[in-house]
Amino acid sequence: MLTKHEDALIDLIYAALLGETTWQQFLDAVARDVPEARATMFFHDPTLRQGLLSITSGLDSREIETYNTEYSQHDAWAPKATTWPVGLGCIMEQMYPREDLLRTRFHGEWLRSIGVETGTGISIERTEGRLFLLSVVTPRLDLDANMEHARLLTRLAPHLLRAKRAYREGQGPDLQGAATNLALDELGVSAIVVDDRLRIRRASASAARLLATGGGIGTDLGGALRIADDGIAAALKSLLSWSPGGPRSYAGRFTHAGQSFRVAIVRIASDALSLYFQGPTAILLIDASPGPGDADSRHLPSIEAMARLYRLTAGEADVLRGMAEGRSIDRIALDRNVGRETIRSQLKAVFQKTGCSRQQDLVRLVLSFGGR
Repeated sequence: MLTKHEDALIDLIYAALLGETTWQQFLDAVARDVPEARATMFFHDPTLRQGLLSITSGLDSREIETYNTEYSQHDAWAPKATTWPVGLGCIMEQMYPREDLLRTRFHGEWLRSIGVETGTGISIERTEGRLFLLSVVTPRLDLDANMEHARLLTRLAPHLLRAKRAYREGQGPDLQGAATNLALDELGVSAIVVDDRLRIRRASASAARLLATGGGIGTDLGGALRIADDGIAAALKSLLSWSPGGPRSYAGRFTHAGQSFRVAIVRIASDALSLYFQGPTAILLIDASPGPGDADSRHLPSIEAMARLYRLTAGEADVLRGMAEGRSIDRIALDRNVGRETIRSQLKAVFQKTGCSRQQDLVRLVLSFGGR
């Protein structure tokens, strides 16, 4: 029989799913069960030796960053979770003997740096080699008390899995709704939103008509998006990588059965929360009949629409426009009556959000989208 406390935690899971509270509040409540605990919901790919702390409680930004960029590669516990039953809570000593853990870099450099020695955890889901976990770490070395907390996590597991699958199946609130709705309602082109399994999450009316023709862009028997060009299909898969780095956009053309297609693909800017629950998503912007000499560029996204897709601020959008028009940093600063360092800072933010590393790449991206 569940205790009132367990009932309260389960209520928080479904309240977060329905948008009535936040996942942060749920995780904070879980962390309060264990003295001096830090807690996280995160995913880890043992094959790639890469993980990302998605939601955390009790960890500061520096600690999160050092795990995501360095110590996820040395996580001693996460690879052991590949053989531990999904949905069964455990104490870390069950997966990694303490005497062995003490000899690892993960313990000596990261766990000790955040003041913890052990923890409890649970695999919520294992999908295509990736583990989705909830972990609570603590300095408390009380095996009995920690084991009781592991049993609590076991009882929470089916509810967490149900919530996670609801997001993936589109039954929960869309954590990326602003970006995806914008693409369909405001970009003025055929727009398709797909997830990492190439399932179509949304399609504009013109895109739905395009898909129905079953030509160069359509769906397979399982309902996944099919593109009749290997290069563009490969680029889409690359943009849908679970890695937080990597490319953010792609633009290309192909011809199929006499019909020309101009395609721009943008990875939707995912925060760690939406990546954890919904996975990576991308928007395809398609013009199925581009005219010669790009005379049809008026049908492609404007700078303003691109800025919304990449979640640029107004100042960053001005920098993007200035770069597309061939203006220098000094010229943009003069035109806006702001300091050169302000423009440099905004340009750096544009690089980070678009995945570009040089001004030439940024201009090429804008031109490939046809936006000025």
